[in-house]
Amino acid sequence: MDKGKKNSGPRILAVPFPSPGHTNPMMQLCKRLVSKGLKATMALTKFSAKTLKGSTDLVQIETVSDGGDEAGIPDRDTEHDVLARFKKNGSESLAPLINKYQSLGDPIVCVIYDSLLPWAVEVPKKFGLVSVAFFTQQSAVNFIVYHFYHKLLPYPVVELPVSIPGLPLLEHQDFPKYGMFPSHQEFVAGQFSTVKMADFAFVNTFYKLEEEVLGEMSKVCPMKTVGPTIPSFYLDNIIENDKDYGFRQPRDASECLNWLNSKPSGSVVYVSLSTVAFSNPGAKSN
Repeated sequence: MDKGKKNSGPRILAVPFPSPGHTNPMMQLCKRLVSKGLKATMALTKFSAKTLKGSTDLVQIETVSDGGDEAGIPDRDTEHDVLARFKKNGSESLAPLINKYQSLGDPIVCVIYDSLLPWAVEVPKKFGLVSVAFFTQQSAVNFIVYHFYHKLLPYPVVELPVSIPGLPLLEHQDFPKYGMFPSHQEFVAGQFSTVKMADFAFVNTFYKLEEEVLGEMSKVCPMKTVGPTIPSFYLDNIIENDKDYGFRQPRDASECLNWLNSKPSGSVVYVSLSTVAFSNPGAKSN
């Protein structure tokens, strides 16, 4: 796409889950759609818009509320509290955003929402817009979670191996490790609570990688593979100078490195909980 050239195609609105591991794949998808002639707006939470660094000229940024606009999510809040507040505030602020673009004569025709925000499908439906669920994880993981949600698999799994259509026989180590906290399992599986309301779904994978399981999942909801959602520079260079993965949380690494250097060799254990992690007070104290 030529720099400075403005698209005249229809506008889509993207609603990501507020963490870099979900926002950035959505941003890459938006840039791809813009390169095809569409216009794209991404709705970040107000807190994310203040704290995340990174930008692109291709995608317009707007904000919605998750109920933690000033200080983010309080540590004392439970996972249920956080998600319920986001559902209430997000729904209430998403509708005015859609109305805003309609009043500007640049109406949104499609809302692409992160599958972890199942309530987001309901808002575009009220406006008669196309709605698309976006799954950031691969289809194999999605289909396992789908089976948990619909009670097609007991949770936790006891009898092994497990047979799921489109997948090889699964052993214990093959299952996503959501089981440490039952509420987190409920949160992740909840993405399938409204997926049948969506017109179709985008999946962050490519067809040849997961051909069989995609065939099975397409029986649940029409699927379109759009992955891998990484900068164009590493794929086909269709977007000029597109090397940036997207938003990031700015951190001063020197403080962490100084602390690490003060510890004896081999005495520190690094544990990564990804960009979305919930734990109970006991786990935090440990």
